[in-house]
Amino acid sequence: MRTVLTLPFEHDRLLPDGYADEVRTPVAFVERFLAEFSAPGDVVLDPFAGFGTTLQVAERLDRVAYGVEYESDRAALVADAVDRPDRVIEGDARALSEYDLPPVDCCLTSPLFMIEGMASDPSRTTTWPARATTSATSATSGPCSASSRPSSPPEAACSSTSRTSNTRGR
Repeated sequence: MRTVLTLPFEHDRLLPDGYADEVRTPVAFVERFLAEFSAPGDVVLDPFAGFGTTLQVAERLDRVAYGVEYESDRAALVADAVDRPDRVIEGDARALSEYDLPPVDCCLTSPLFMIEGMASDPSRTTTWPARATTSATSATSGPCSASSRPSSPPEAACSSTSRTSNTRGR
């Protein structure tokens, strides 16, 4: 049996000048998976917040949204776009245990995007600062734990084979 899910590739808002050609997660994707794997009041974490689609949809669906974004300009854009900018952290997803995050019910993110014809590979053109390895016994556990190797780009902190983590067994 083969299952295929087709969702519209649409967004609720335009990106600012200079970002118009950026690829981002479609709203319908986030809506579908948050509805399936979380409930109102659940804490949702996007450790690679990007432009904040997951956080915006999570807030609209009455989830408690937290996001971590490495790039300061994007973190500022996300903070301006959400109801709770205090829950947007400019930082490194490999250091989740260093942030004051509550227990997370659902982790929804997407890896670095590439599309055919891109001039560069974002996973190879970004320089990640060296960090000490974070203890595997951190307060955050599961596929978004901060125990990735220091030489890995941040997407290694979460499973690249599964875009969602459901810790409640829904």
